[in-house]
Amino acid sequence: MPALLDIWRIDLDRDGERLLAHAGQVGTAERRRGAAFARPADRAAYLASHVGLRMVLALYGPMHGDFHRDGSGKPRLPGAPEFSLSRTRGLAVIAIGDRPVGIDIEAVRPLRLTEPAIAWMAAQRNTSPLEAWTALEAWAKWRGCGMGELLERLDTAPESRAAWWASASPLLSRPDIGPSARFCASLCSEAPRDSLSIRTLHVDRPARHAHPE
Repeated sequence: MPALLDIWRIDLDRDGERLLAHAGQVGTAERRRGAAFARPADRAAYLASHVGLRMVLALYGPMHGDFHRDGSGKPRLPGAPEFSLSRTRGLAVIAIGDRPVGIDIEAVRPLRLTEPAIAWMAAQRNTSPLEAWTALEAWAKWRGCGMGELLERLDTAPESRAAWWASASPLLSRPDIGPSARFCASLCSEAPRDSLSIRTLHVDRPARHAHPE
């Protein structure tokens, strides 16, 4: 059986209000966390992306209950496949797999990142510090550790970076999710990249009619 590795795009600018109309689908913990955001726009984007996550996961089979964190810190939902959610300005992305996945997306913008591990990672990938950040974040999500934990490990023990990179680099890729002038993203997965499918959730239609892009 082919490996499962899908990425779903959710246009929050276009479909945010439609998604919020289904906010009753999210669980208590999600509503509580969403309410903690100070800015109304951030609260709306958080809830809309989590409604979209529920819609996408429903395409893969029945699920139930509320999100929780497992022993490694990864989010889980009973009955759902492996997943990873990331959100940036106007866009949310969800990676789905039959094995652990991690994804991160960032809107391209001026950003001063001073951590030595970020500069080191940018040199390894021959890319910008922001794209290096997405790679580290995607790996941290795949592993189930916090980004702070990973940066501390790489900055306090720089001699371990080469060994870490040797194991991490085969898992990391740069999926073509959106215009490169606007977004940069990284995916972390053990699945073969020829199994990757990038799809768009069309919220103005029933979820079962979502089509590959």
